[in-house]
Amino acid sequence: MKSAKSGPYGVSVPTRLIHPNDLPVVERVLSAYLVYLRGGVPSSDQRDTSIAVIQRVLQRLRQMLDAPESLEGLPIFFTMQELQVINEAFLGFMRQLRLLVLPSVQRAEVMSGLQALQQQFAAMLAVARH
Repeated sequence: MKSAKSGPYGVSVPTRLIHPNDLPVVERVLSAYLVYLRGGVPSSDQRDTSIAVIQRVLQRLRQMLDAPESLEGLPIFFTMQELQVINEAFLGFMRQLRLLVLPSVQRAEVMSGLQALQQQFAAMLAVARH
């Protein structure tokens, strides 16, 4: 992981290069988690905040995905709130995948890739908390 950069107001902003090939995966996980939140979680302030955060991140990701040639080596910054929701989305998505998809080599490969990406976001979140 790259070291945290000092952002505005002296706040540490964790940075990590997410490979451009990973962005569509993040977009799909967040989109699926958004559907889950809207349809499977009772209304609450926390749910509404998570939905708003996911929509904001999805908008940014989709803008980046519309111009993939400009992504190479581009650092992507996330707020601590965004990192928390992204981490929750990955954990929830993987939990559902385990429940809905029978064990197989393909599922294990997908889970391994998802876990690696989730761990990147969890590491950024850990840096942001300290």
